[in-house]
Amino acid sequence: MNEEATASEIRIGIVENDALFCQSFAEQMKQLPGVSDVYTWQSAEAAYHDLQNITLDLIFIDIGLPGMSGSDLVSVLADENTEMRILMLTSIRTDDEIMRCLKRGAIGYLLKGEPIDLPEAVRSVMDGGAIMTPSIAARVLHLFRGPDRTPVALTPRETQVLEEIISGYSAAEIARTLGTAEGTVRQQIKSIYSKLQVRSRVQLMRKARDLGFL
Repeated sequence: MNEEATASEIRIGIVENDALFCQSFAEQMKQLPGVSDVYTWQSAEAAYHDLQNITLDLIFIDIGLPGMSGSDLVSVLADENTEMRILMLTSIRTDDEIMRCLKRGAIGYLLKGEPIDLPEAVRSVMDGGAIMTPSIAARVLHLFRGPDRTPVALTPRETQVLEEIISGYSAAEIARTLGTAEGTVRQQIKSIYSKLQVRSRVQLMRKARDLGFL
């Protein structure tokens, strides 16, 4: 977890043009353990303007915004805020939009209306994981396993670890799934980062997409 975002001071933003949904979701966020501040905006432009002076740990973005789209906002924020976690929160589920957002820097994709354990989602993301609602995770894995996948110089175990990262799991969760030590998984993740020449999870998701892993 980001040392600046301790368990007592997680700062969250929500960009959503549906005022009622935004208010309801913000109230849910405020009730989560460790959340200190919740900011809301109804347009990408307003969010981008304010984020020049506000530091967030996590931001939820809808795609279908008036003016600048949510996916375009992801591109701008990911380039300028490498430590901020970006999650999509939308009703749009097309392959093109899912891949576009992940490629541009989102580390998660949540569908409105699908059940999600919000405390676990926030905890996982703040602990370095990614998160997707079940139908999106299944779709991403289907695309990942498609015939156009481009091989890279990863070992079979590193490829397996990368698949788990793409599915949204943290190092601790991957270790439990694979039946190995968390330290071993972290070393494998470090090796993956080195081989793919990336320095952050945002860059990793982009590189995975560029190489055909997404």
